[in-house]
Amino acid sequence: MALRSELVVLSHSCEIKEKVDYFVIRSLQNPNFHWANFLIFKQSANENDLPKWEEHFCAEFPEFVHQHRAFTWIKGEDVPNFKIGEYLLEKTVCLTAKDVQQVQQIHPAITLRRIQLEQEWLELEKKQTERVSPEELSPSFLNFNKQRFRDYKAMVDNNLGDWFIADLGGEWVGDLGLFHGEGMGCYQNVTTYPGFEGRGIAHALVYGSAKYALKNYPIEELVIVAEENSRAQKIYQNLGFKVVENRTNLYRSLS
Repeated sequence: MALRSELVVLSHSCEIKEKVDYFVIRSLQNPNFHWANFLIFKQSANENDLPKWEEHFCAEFPEFVHQHRAFTWIKGEDVPNFKIGEYLLEKTVCLTAKDVQQVQQIHPAITLRRIQLEQEWLELEKKQTERVSPEELSPSFLNFNKQRFRDYKAMVDNNLGDWFIADLGGEWVGDLGLFHGEGMGCYQNVTTYPGFEGRGIAHALVYGSAKYALKNYPIEELVIVAEENSRAQKIYQNLGFKVVENRTNLYRSLS
């Protein structure tokens, strides 16, 4: 599902301008329920665009349609307490590559291996949790994190990809996921562990996993997303990835 969502975003994303009309889905059974995770942003949004977005929404979120069989679109400005200012805005870039190039920044002593044991999945979940600040830790986050890695493991078990560990002298120093579908390989959670930044770990992870995927997966292209103008973007471009799309995401706390 993570890969499917990523591919959908690649096909349907669009840039947000400073002033923009936007629409929100509202359930008619429960007028107070607003679908905050799927906003329609267009440079010149208007009611004539809604039929195609409704068709796309129904295909992508059938669970919502099943639960709220009657729903409508309303202008975002008409929703109480629903303002752009409540959202965290994140600008990202999507990069693609049909191959990657070896560069001197790749850490020469990194051993890359795929997670295969149950205990390794548990260790991976633990390490991801350790990276979260104490104020953000909550039972709901821990449950989410546990389910997230169950889903990733299920995808690996179904031969949809792998999770890779960067090993340096017997110590885990980074990890990432790489899953495939529709001829593309999509990266998930490229992570360098604290204390090992700036040492070529991410270069080694992305390069090594890309070479493995291009040889063993039924793919023709690799896809990766990074924060705009970030160090990660520079790493990926250094390895041969090219920016093909600029995206703007909005996040809102549901608490």
